[in-house]
This record gives sequence, structure tokens and C-alpha cells, in this order.
Amino acid sequence: MELIKIMKVQYKKYTEIVKLSPNTAEGYFGLANSYMMISTFDLALKNVEKTVEIYTKTKSHYLNEGYYLSDLIEIIPRRLRRV
Repeated sequence: MELIKIMKVQYKKYTEIVKLSPNTAEGYFGLANSYMMISTFDLALKNVEKTVEIYTKTKSHYLNEGYYLSDLIEIIPRRLRRV
């Protein structure tokens, strides 16, 4: 439950950043982290891709995109087995 509260606060903060300054990578990167916290990987990846699109000069954003993709590869098959 605490994780959901943290995610909601972060989501609100970073959504506001994106509204005020849509060409700032920080907002999209924060949203990606918020979505990762609750295992919403498709939205996390979408926001990381937007971060990379805006801020292509920083290698760390590419590394984070790889991190999210590797989590998707590991977690999705485990979730499918539970169903």
C-alpha cells in the first residue's frame, strides 16, 4: 500500500513537470520510474523512449531503457505462468 502512495505522489509531480515543460526529459524519466514501481512496464518503456527521444546525448537514458527491457523479458513470462 505504501508503494502505491509513493507512486501517486511521484506520478503527480512528474505529470506536472511534463505539462509545464513537455520538452524536458526529467518528467518522462520520473514517470517511467513511477510506472516501474507498480510493474506497469508498457507505460514505463513508453516514457523512457520519450526521455531518450528528448535527451539523446546522455548514455544513462539508453542504459535505463535496456534495464526496463530486461525487466520485461524476465517478469512477463513469470506472470504468464501464474495465470
